[in-house]
Amino acid sequence: MPLLAWAHLETNDLPRAEPLAELAMERATATGMRLYLVDALPVKGMVQRDGRHLQEAERTF
Repeated sequence: MPLLAWAHLETNDLPRAEPLAELAMERATATGMRLYLVDALPVKGMVQRDGRHLQEAERTF
């Protein structure tokens, strides 16, 4: 899921990247799979950065 969000981000498709990044975070947290957060957190931060949510991106990174 984070990889798909990242792909959308790379093609400047922020409306599709944002919900996928959020879903990846939710799933990683809900399942307790902390290792998945390693992939999900940077993508979420990039989505926030590109969406101009700079304070949130800083906290995520």
